[in-house]
Amino acid sequence: MTGVQTCALPIYNENGFSLNFSYPLNTSTRFEYGIGTQRFLGSPVYLQFSEGISNYSPSADHWNVANYYRLSFVQDKRKGTQFWPSSGYALNFTLLHAPTVLDSNVSFANLMFETQVFADIGFLNHLVWANRLIAMTSQGPDPQTFFIGDDAPFQAFFTTIRGYGGSTFFGSNLGLLNTELRYPLATNMNFIPQPLSFFLIKDIELAGFLDAGAVSNQISDLPDSRVLGSIGTGLRFYTFAYQRALVMFRFDVAWRLDQ
Repeated sequence: MTGVQTCALPIYNENGFSLNFSYPLNTSTRFEYGIGTQRFLGSPVYLQFSEGISNYSPSADHWNVANYYRLSFVQDKRKGTQFWPSSGYALNFTLLHAPTVLDSNVSFANLMFETQVFADIGFLNHLVWANRLIAMTSQGPDPQTFFIGDDAPFQAFFTTIRGYGGSTFFGSNLGLLNTELRYPLATNMNFIPQPLSFFLIKDIELAGFLDAGAVSNQISDLPDSRVLGSIGTGLRFYTFAYQRALVMFRFDVAWRLDQ
């Protein structure tokens, strides 16, 4: 007699929605606000929220619900002459709070501060020095866990340290610095590579960068946490597809500093 062994596969399900609005104060400053809900069953690794923050959740066999609101102050005084900002600054201060209301059983409060600063060094052929600083913390009964290191799905390099391969580090508190020098190797080339006649290569940049960051589960432990870092170099190709859509190809090589 032959027996057939079966096993139940885990169920993973995630859904939700968000409504977001913006109230401009002037051409460079605005308030953003919104409400939303995230509902997940099983073990979703990355929960998406509108400000781009991810969450790592332990396995669960029941529905978890986070009903939240978001408040942001955004100021953008960046200026650009080509495809990237080349001078000025931008900042974003966001509160995302998920209280225990309605049918929610997950409660936390996220604070995020991000600033970008750009300097155009004109006497060096308009070399651009680009800087980005991010600080995040999650507090409450069910704090979120942010990640740092290798890029994760859907994050678009939001908290990436280049050069870490598959290594990712998690914590409820995070600090990250990206600084990059961008030197124009060639501008206004208008070069059409054959046989790819639908591409127009416009500019090529050489970049050198440094990434550094740290994570911890307790905010008091962040200053003493292991500092993760990398240095690297890369090329950026600014192209137009069918002479209409801007497409940037980026090639980076990075080396870890903490090994």
